Amino acid sequence: MFTVNIDAGGTMTDALILGDGKTLMFKVDSTPHDLTVALMNLLNDAAESLGYTGVAAFLSDVAVIRWSSTVTSNALAEQRGPKVGLLVDVGEEEKLYGEGRSPALDSILDPNNVVSIAQDDDQEQTLISSIRGLLEAGVRRVCVSFAGAFADPEAEKRIRQLVQKQYPDHYMGAVPVLLGHEMAQTPDDMTRTHSALINAYVHPALATSLFKAEDRLKYEHEWSGNLLVGHTNGGMARIGKTKAIDTIESGPIFGTYAGAYFARQYEVDTVLCLDVGGTTAKCSVARDGKPAHQQGGNLFGIPLATSMQLLRSTAMGGGSVVRPEPDAVTNVRIGPESMGCSPGPACYGLGGEQATVTDCFVVLGYIDPIGFQSGRRELDVARAREAVERHLAKPLKVSVEKAALLARDCAAEMVSGLVDRTAVEAGIDAIDSQMYAYGGNGPLFATFVADILGISRVNVSFSLAPIFSAFGTAISDITHVYEHAIQTDQQDSGTAIEEILDLLRSKAHRDLEAEGYDVNMAEYHAELEIDGAETIPLGPDVELTGISSVLLRLRAEYGLGSYEPARITKGNTSCEHAVSDYRNVWFTGDATEVPIVDFTKLQASNTVRGPAIVSGESLTCLIAAGWTMTVDEYGMGVLSRIDA
Repeated sequence: MFTVNIDAGGTMTDALILGDGKTLMFKVDSTPHDLTVALMNLLNDAAESLGYTGVAAFLSDVAVIRWSSTVTSNALAEQRGPKVGLLVDVGEEEKLYGEGRSPALDSILDPNNVVSIAQDDDQEQTLISSIRGLLEAGVRRVCVSFAGAFADPEAEKRIRQLVQKQYPDHYMGAVPVLLGHEMAQTPDDMTRTHSALINAYVHPALATSLFKAEDRLKYEHEWSGNLLVGHTNGGMARIGKTKAIDTIESGPIFGTYAGAYFARQYEVDTVLCLDVGGTTAKCSVARDGKPAHQQGGNLFGIPLATSMQLLRSTAMGGGSVVRPEPDAVTNVRIGPESMGCSPGPACYGLGGEQATVTDCFVVLGYIDPIGFQSGRRELDVARAREAVERHLAKPLKVSVEKAALLARDCAAEMVSGLVDRTAVEAGIDAIDSQMYAYGGNGPLFATFVADILGISRVNVSFSLAPIFSAFGTAISDITHVYEHAIQTDQQDSGTAIEEILDLLRSKAHRDLEAEGYDVNMAEYHAELEIDGAETIPLGPDVELTGISSVLLRLRAEYGLGSYEPARITKGNTSCEHAVSDYRNVWFTGDATEVPIVDFTKLQASNTVRGPAIVSGESLTCLIAAGWTMTVDEYGMGVLSRIDA
């Protein structure tokens, strides 16, 4: 049986397919208008590659499909969501239980659609009028979030019952009502409120995509397996057990879990994970073999006082538009506009006319126009040069190559700035850390960014880097997380913890059984979050005296099987047998002829000295002068600074 592990990004959709002793990688253009198109394109490619007569025949041998994406992130960033209404306590209309209303909320919540309601208000007609007013203003989803509702949610439940009574589900005018205490298991009123708003806003985009995908799999192709959705906690769950907010940034977050996996293999304490794709660059941190988290943060500027993975991004990718800006240090500006995959960079020949980062890299000779994406797409060098000349070189009155170099330097500064800021936020020094570079463009930037920041070692997984986040999904398990606040003023806190833990276990058993999994095969891990900062394992003798806030968290995990990347054959240090060609490449003002090394022919211990370009499958790695790359047993290209 096979498992299909998919990462749906903004530009490319990647798949890692495992089973029957085979490991296959696939990449197709993302289809934002309908993500099921990209899904079916991947399955078609896989079926054809494995010799099946069609998708249905292939799916008959597929046990699990794991799916992570940026759907919810994109909906939030691009402000594509329904009008949302909010009911709060009297006096909280402006601050929403925080120190001040975040301006980022204005993109998803019109201040006019916030209504204050007294929790003890039993005037049914007043409540009905308030709801009717929201609906007449175009609101399609209503959130209710009251202070203290985590401990006592009855007032929120009463509002939902009233709305459902007035607008029952069997009418087209039914109004979904989301309650704060159900959206975020935290005693923090602001976080519950913001979580409910985010979930209400991004839910339709995700639900439409996932249910359509599941319907096509089950009804068009008679598949009986499980479609699992990636959560930001690093685990998977079925659609019916997934909230939209659980999936925000799940694609890149699984890239961090992949980085943490290799950090454990190499026994490296701290790793900076750099993911550069077609639309954005993202940076995260793996520490002690796990993704680094922070207590409190924000999602696209919306604050949440909860534990979150440390993940930062900037609007710079291969498809980012490059424009002249004489006042900038590098005389150019990159993004935030992106050509995405359609029409894409000018060199795609699909109608894109703007100069992009990818076009500049084609002009500089960094990307093989014939072997791009394993030869699936031939790039038009002439179109790339024309776009760079028209939109960048002529306005700046420089040569095409000089303009492309200015764009490269600007892009490298943007990415290195992102990495440096992320390292500072994590409390580490970039110069003392290793970096893992992945995504379609990460290895192209690796040595440039490392030179700027003084990083002396960068790892590039040639076998997995193009689909690194998909690999992260492939090593994930079914995971459900349950949380409950503990009243620390109780005399017997130990008994309270045991009672709450039993309640959470029963919820976990119910959910796992509903998904068809054996609860006796699951593992359970309990921990306490103290005062919203420190997290400790739950032990037999817990003392809560003097602690103001305690959150009990139970993590239920059901294993789906493990996967370990294959080791490769060991050779000597020479790479001459893998040199397939030579090409003129611009690192500075003049072209330099460099060797083009075919990674698929390299063996463990083979070493490539820069300047050189190493390419293989869907990946291109640029090795600048002053760097070497040695292949290790995992097929990882270990880039080292020569003078380090």
